[in-house]
Amino acid sequence: MAWNNYFNPMQTYAPQMPVQGPQSVSAFPVVNNNPGGFLCRPVTSRAEAEVFQIPFDGSTTYFVDTANGKIYSKTFNFSNGTAPLVTYIQEAAVPVPQYATIDDLNALREELKGGKQ
Repeated sequence: MAWNNYFNPMQTYAPQMPVQGPQSVSAFPVVNNNPGGFLCRPVTSRAEAEVFQIPFDGSTTYFVDTANGKIYSKTFNFSNGTAPLVTYIQEAAVPVPQYATIDDLNALREELKGGKQ
C-alpha cells in the first residue's frame, strides 16, 4: 500500500463552511411591514383616536375627524414606550387687509393740494 491511508487523491471532501464570529441579536427586532410610511383612519372623536391601537414599527397613524375639523396623529415612541396623541386644528382664514390703490392715493393727493391753497 503506497498511500498508507493518509492521502487518497480520489477521495472527495465536503466543503467547509467559513467560521463566523459572534453575531449581536437585537432584543426588539424592527420590522417595517408598512411600505407607505403612514396609516390613515377616519374617526368621529378624539376619544376614538385615543383608544385605537397603532403599529409598533414607528410609522405614524393619522386619524381624520371631519365632523370637528381636526386631524390627530399617533406614533410609537421607542425610548419610553408611549404613543402621544397630537391634535392638528385648521385655523380660520385670516382676512387679507385691503390697501389703498394708486387711484385712491392720487385722489387724496389732489384733495390735499386743493385744501392748501
